[in-house]
Amino acid sequence: MLSLRRVLAGALVLLSTLAHAGLRPDDHLEPGDGAVLLTVTIDYPNFANQNAIAALIPPLSVERVDGGAGSAQRYVLGPRVDGMQSTRAYAGSLPPGRYRIYDVVGSNCKLFCGAGGITMPPAGQLAEFTIVPGHVRFLGTVLVSAHPPVKPSKDWIVNWAYTDAPDRVLGQRLLSGLYPQLAAAASGGLAEGGWEADSRGPGAAAAARELIRRGNAGVFNPSPYGADGFLLGANNGVVKRWTPRDGVRLLDTGSPYLIRSAIDGGNGRLLAGGEASMLRYSQDDGRTWSDVGAGLPYGIVIRIAPIGGDELVFALQQDTQATLYRGKFGDTHWTKVGEWPLQFKFWTGLAGAQPELQAQGRRVALTLPTKRGVVVDLDSGATHEITPPGSLAMFSWSADGVMRCTCIRSIAANPWESRDQGVTWTDSPIDRWMLLPVFRDEQTGFSFKGALFNKKNTAVMQTHDGGKTWTASPPPTVGGWWRPAYSADGKIMLLSGFSVIDKLLVEQVYWSADDGASWTAWANEGVWQR
Repeated sequence: MLSLRRVLAGALVLLSTLAHAGLRPDDHLEPGDGAVLLTVTIDYPNFANQNAIAALIPPLSVERVDGGAGSAQRYVLGPRVDGMQSTRAYAGSLPPGRYRIYDVVGSNCKLFCGAGGITMPPAGQLAEFTIVPGHVRFLGTVLVSAHPPVKPSKDWIVNWAYTDAPDRVLGQRLLSGLYPQLAAAASGGLAEGGWEADSRGPGAAAAARELIRRGNAGVFNPSPYGADGFLLGANNGVVKRWTPRDGVRLLDTGSPYLIRSAIDGGNGRLLAGGEASMLRYSQDDGRTWSDVGAGLPYGIVIRIAPIGGDELVFALQQDTQATLYRGKFGDTHWTKVGEWPLQFKFWTGLAGAQPELQAQGRRVALTLPTKRGVVVDLDSGATHEITPPGSLAMFSWSADGVMRCTCIRSIAANPWESRDQGVTWTDSPIDRWMLLPVFRDEQTGFSFKGALFNKKNTAVMQTHDGGKTWTASPPPTVGGWWRPAYSADGKIMLLSGFSVIDKLLVEQVYWSADDGASWTAWANEGVWQR
């Protein structure tokens, strides 16, 4: 639980900084100004959680370094998170001159990660940049990793890196999608080049990026790969591929953004999507990737699901709506199936809840938090509304046709089931402390039971009668949040998520090939697929 004292301390730091440095406009240029645009990815499990407190998202300050004698002038850039999850976008009008990043003000990690927090590297370890009038300087992405201290040290392990050759196509898409008014005000468009030369040498930025991305956080939405493997999304444009034979392989999509979903289309075809409408396609098993999301509106690709043959669907979440698209592996243009408003209700809504996409055959269910959803028949085009019994916290749809939700009517979250595609709901026999189960057939399924800091009742729960009764077996470890998944052949069970060890979030993945009798951890650091 975040203490009031730490929240107030962070607020005081922020107010003090804003009092001594001007917050720069990000929707227009001041007379004679240019502008800067960049994104910052904080690679720590908590930062990928959409339920993080929005008020604590840190602004970023920059310092002018060519101002002559005396104290340097500092400016504050406010963050935006539209279309983002673990990444923050920063932009602002700045007077012409040469600058460097000075601080991440009131950083989340100073509040959530202990007293050490994120500390800035020494001056010169991040390259400088130059602002010219009428232009927007796109710096690409600054990568920050924050990992718990290794005992007996109390210092957090913090690494910094940055994109030394920013992608202008991505920069223009980010500018147009997130800052359209600033884009219109900048008569010169994007300036050529990004950072100035790194004083540490041309290989320094690449080495730092490699260090962060090899061990980065992220085990999102596990999906089957081949017969017995899995694909999982991760930060910094990385897809994690695991098989019992090869272990973890890191697939570099070439994107700087968080991967929310990745699926296997067979014959070496992969599709991955995530922040900033990023959608990448590979036809050589993840060795090379192409951008197939250029025509999408700005938002987050939250889930991709196969619907048979070469066809697939995916959902795109924007600020106030969710849109469903369909197409085939290798497509670069996508067909819009429909779009629906997202309406958060303050007293009955669950803050941070995101749409969920589930597909069974040619029918697709899309939840629309707070308290509704739709089922779409892709062949007929018929649509009907899902009416859950409360605010949707979790949602699933198994192959036997049963929809399940963890829904909140007042304070407590309880499980419910529907056997008429979300029209009516009844109490579910599953335990209220269980995650929603996954099934490998109509009878056999499993899930994880447990609550944060609750070691006594933690268990792996299994059913062999379609969910009517459940038996408990020992879990791979205690505490934490876990995502259950089956491999395509049903022989491998996977639990991926976070554990809480010494009051710190630790990302862990376990697998079982003997129906849950024993579990094996795989290291969350792999080798690059070449």
